[in-house]
Amino acid sequence: TGALLLIAFYLALAQSRGEKTSRGPIIGIGLLLATATVCEYPAALAAIAITVYLFLERLRVDGFRRGLIDVFVIIAGAVPPFLALATYNTIAFGAPWSIGYSALPSAMFSEGMKTGFFGISLPTPDAMWGITFGQTRGLFYLAPVLFWALIGLLFGALRSSWKREARLALGIFAMFFLLNASYRFWNGGAAFGPRHMVPALPFLALGLV
Repeated sequence: TGALLLIAFYLALAQSRGEKTSRGPIIGIGLLLATATVCEYPAALAAIAITVYLFLERLRVDGFRRGLIDVFVIIAGAVPPFLALATYNTIAFGAPWSIGYSALPSAMFSEGMKTGFFGISLPTPDAMWGITFGQTRGLFYLAPVLFWALIGLLFGALRSSWKREARLALGIFAMFFLLNASYRFWNGGAAFGPRHMVPALPFLALGLV
């Protein structure tokens, strides 16, 4: 999921900064973003952010009409993965909109997923500390270099010539962080580190650059 999102981000960046543009890569962006979302539903947040980024870049350089066309092309590229997901959900769970989280056999997980929206409510201090500096799941405890990546990303969002891209990367990281901290099962079970944060790590690592 992280790789798919990062490649889509790169294609969006190339389209926004390049002198020549074509529909092929933009369809590819939609395909990548939708596939990432099918693999990991929270990736939809990053997919929306990347789409909005490309739209705003088009709006700034080429005008509203070109930006809107690109959005529709991205949506067209997203259709095949979502059709595949709808087909799978229908076969496995009886309807296109029924997902695996609605059919959990474990009573504990089933009850937990009823909290808020599929287990997501509001961030908690314990979760926020646990996925950053906690000794079991802490991202910066297990990989301290990523703390400096965060500093670099903050610097890039304020001072660099890539402000918009740095802000997008920082926003994607922040969305996954807040989502993870709001999740009933924020620790991710039998995992090494905060596994729900993994799709955001490529964007955080851009801060090292």
